[in-house]
Amino acid sequence: GGRQAMKEWRSILYATAFSEMGMLLLLAVSWLDGSLYPVNSSLQAMVMIAIPILLYWRGYIHVPWGIVAWIFAANFIHVLGIYMEFYDTVWWWDIMTHMVTTSLIAALVVIVVLLANKYTGSVHMSPPFLALFVLVTIGTMGVIWEVLEFFFDTILGMTMQYSLDDTVRDLVNDLAAGGLVGLIAPLYLRRKGPDVIIDQLDM
Repeated sequence: GGRQAMKEWRSILYATAFSEMGMLLLLAVSWLDGSLYPVNSSLQAMVMIAIPILLYWRGYIHVPWGIVAWIFAANFIHVLGIYMEFYDTVWWWDIMTHMVTTSLIAALVVIVVLLANKYTGSVHMSPPFLALFVLVTIGTMGVIWEVLEFFFDTILGMTMQYSLDDTVRDLVNDLAAGGLVGLIAPLYLRRKGPDVIIDQLDM
């Protein structure tokens, strides 16, 4: 009903507003410090955070506020790690960032599969195949990202890749996060049912 729709709108609006303010704070601190890399990353994060509420506002899909918070968390710890140089000083920071970000992407992959199956009826996957599909997709995206990092370092002189060991660890972390979501998603779908999740996404 109208009251439920208003409640959902307020939830995603508040989540978006708080997330944008958090990234704006990091952007301002980075700008005042003259650190352009985290400034650019903050701007990119603010655009990503705004996408769910724009999709909701246009009536395409209802993205739960938890996804907005997840997007914020992934971007916040990444930009904070750049600004505070935690990637160089805190050994587990890169692991945490990869796990949070990759698990978010894996969850979005599951959502896309569910939506594609509902609206086309031709993407039905058994639980084991869904888990494998998520793992392979995440692994492929991880490899593509590492290749892009190599490209940025070679052509643009950036320092995104520290060593071969770092690249392999990143890929292992990606596969671990993707595998975890791939295992949890079928169990969650079996308990809740895909229709329940799809109904939550429908406008």
